[in-house]
Parts: sequence; structure tokens; C-alpha cells
Amino acid sequence: MTETAIVTRRRGRRGRPSATTPVEEVTTYQVQLSVQRNAEAIAEAQRLAGWGIYVTHSAIEDVSLVNAMALYGEEWTVC
Repeated sequence: MTETAIVTRRRGRRGRPSATTPVEEVTTYQVQLSVQRNAEAIAEAQRLAGWGIYVTHSAIEDVSLVNAMALYGEEWTVC
């Protein structure tokens, strides 16, 4: 990341400047950012965020899709 400060001076009023014309300094910052993709890290994140398969012995008439998704947070696994 590169940051550059640009300072400009502006007169406080229009017209021809004099020795007593007020001057305002305005600082503007310019930021340049360089980005590089890490293909291995992206692939690993996609793999970890992938789909899973869940199995139940309940009949489809007994558990609706909405109820099944609600129970997803309370899942248990067999090791």
C-alpha cells in the first residue's frame, strides 16, 4: 500500500490576490493498493465451506424441510 499526501493552497476569495489575501491549505490523500490472489487459499476456503450430506431415519411426512433446517444447528455425528 502506498499513500501520498498532496497539499494544495487555495485563496479564500475570488479576484486578484494581495499580500493579505487569506490562503487555505488543503491536504488530499491518494492511496494505491496492490492485490494478489492466493489460489490455494481460495480453493481451501471453498472446500471448507462446501455442502454436507445429512441423513435421517425420519419419514419425509414427519419432518418438513423447514423443520429439518431448523434442527441442522443441533446436529450430532457418529464417530
